[in-house]
Amino acid sequence: MVFQSRPYYCIEKHINPAKMDDQKNILTNFLKNRYTRHDYFSVYRGFAEGEKNTTFLEAMEKHWEEVDEQESEGFKQELSWNKISGKLDLQAVPKNTTRTVWIFMQKAAAILFLPLLIASLFYFYTRSQPTEETAWAEIKCPAGVRTEFRLPDGSTGFLNNRSTLKYPVNFSEDRQVYLSGEAFFDVVKSKKSRFRVITRKLETEVLGTSFNVMAYDDQPYLEITLKTGSLKILDKDHKELSMLVPDQQFVFDTIQGRFLTKQVIADNFTSWTKGILVAQDERFEDVAKKLSRWYDVEITIEDPELKDFMYYAKFEDEPLTEVLGLIAITAPIEYVEIARKKQQDGSFTKRKIKLRINENRIKNFN
Repeated sequence: MVFQSRPYYCIEKHINPAKMDDQKNILTNFLKNRYTRHDYFSVYRGFAEGEKNTTFLEAMEKHWEEVDEQESEGFKQELSWNKISGKLDLQAVPKNTTRTVWIFMQKAAAILFLPLLIASLFYFYTRSQPTEETAWAEIKCPAGVRTEFRLPDGSTGFLNNRSTLKYPVNFSEDRQVYLSGEAFFDVVKSKKSRFRVITRKLETEVLGTSFNVMAYDDQPYLEITLKTGSLKILDKDHKELSMLVPDQQFVFDTIQGRFLTKQVIADNFTSWTKGILVAQDERFEDVAKKLSRWYDVEITIEDPELKDFMYYAKFEDEPLTEVLGLIAITAPIEYVEIARKKQQDGSFTKRKIKLRINENRIKNFN
């Protein structure tokens, strides 16, 4: 239905001309994004008061009369309102308020041309009324497995075991994800929208790149490793801490609040996505944690001095028993497996492994 007729309701004419002209100027400034705080609240009150505010209605009518005929030609009421309602969350506003304002807005559409109407509606609903909580989607990766994911913008990646990824359903407007655990991201480039990974201590910001983030809650440090592109790392106060280039890694000590950037081979820190577990000259305590998560077992180190033992290894889809055997061969370490016990509900206790120094072989590694 083409809207070409004049407004179908009457406005009383006993209006102060000076006030009406002021209101018309405010509407003009509002349209041109030159409005002040006073102008904004004046427009807001006009919409909020509806047909009671005759000064506001008369100003809108005058404003409409100054619009070039070509600008209003072809103005399809139904299509325009569908576009507006598609941009607004009308369910977030109390029903009585929504109904009153909606009826008034339909009348106002005959007077106020579409750009001003959209701008006013946007400010009225998003800044002046309570909104619904953001709807979130969540991806959980259980222990002992890896999960491949695809985000609404086309970005892809993998979640490592015992990891959770949370993101807003309306992802195209706000490309941010919340990560607990470890994930690899291959981000689709978008100049209009940055992509942010938010962890408990840091934010990683990119436009389009591939990188790995390890941020388990039970680990005293976070690792961010860049494979391709570039990325920016921020703290919780949005202060920039570092910019990475490919094959660089940012390590953040969550206890001391210290960090460093170092050169690495990025593939060694993203190989887990292909089922390859790499320990690259790491403390054995950290290797044990990786194995615990990877195989969903409980691994404890009995000898404290073993925790700082530096270890390098690469395991590709081997079963845990074979991995433990390889560790015993390549390091002065022995393991003991604790027998699993049946519980009252019929299930069995988690698999438990104890690691300790092999005193008989330690001299061979001094």
